[in-house]
Amino acid sequence: MANWREKNVLVIADLDLRVPGNPRNQFPRRHGAGIRNINPAARACLLGIALLGTGLPALASEDPVKDEKPSLPLTLRVYDYEGLRPLVLQRAIEHVNFILASSRVSVTPIYCTRNTRLAVCSHPPDALNINLRIVPTAIPDVSEHTLGYALGFMLTVNYRRLERVSEQLDIPADRMLACVVAHELGHVLLGPNAHSASGIMRDTWGDDELAQIREMLIGFLPVQRNRIRAYVLSHVLNARTSSAAFTTRTAVWSPRASP
Repeated sequence: MANWREKNVLVIADLDLRVPGNPRNQFPRRHGAGIRNINPAARACLLGIALLGTGLPALASEDPVKDEKPSLPLTLRVYDYEGLRPLVLQRAIEHVNFILASSRVSVTPIYCTRNTRLAVCSHPPDALNINLRIVPTAIPDVSEHTLGYALGFMLTVNYRRLERVSEQLDIPADRMLACVVAHELGHVLLGPNAHSASGIMRDTWGDDELAQIREMLIGFLPVQRNRIRAYVLSHVLNARTSSAAFTTRTAVWSPRASP
């Protein structure tokens, strides 16, 4: 859980925000990545900050193609109860994949709409099949100002609050959504103590992180990328081993089923 800081801290993933000078929009935060408030006059400098560099390790801007390892599969079952425009959702998933590319992990979305007939949409989530719920209302049992959180293999995002925050910060909603989802995925793939001093898993996003989010230059730190790939790879291998063992047992025992 991230520590609550001074009054002008804005929180974004796991997530809450509050805006100084407007008590009605003060959002006490729960835990997760956050945002330090930006002076409107300084917003025009954000891109310059990102381009000049901040001394932070290179993140998603590194060329993931240099690593020849094949991408590992991760399924994200999307339950969109807000009814987002398809383009917003599509772009958000593309951004999530861009962030994960340096880990050589690829997310495949399955859109589980109200009218879907896919059997997989009724299956419980697991390590390689993670559920994402996008809801329009306050999330039960958490702060009314929380933007999103991860619980087990389930991610939940309060989109209307996220959309309002993205408008206030002049960041495209699809990019903000992608970064919140990627942050919450980080908690699943890295474990509960996944926060870092910089990058997308920083508990409080400052000016540097916001500039990177706006240009989609933010990402996981190198050590986090390795841990994410190791996590997915171990579960992929376990799934293959379990499947092979089941097939072997079936082959052995099937003759006995005959009279």
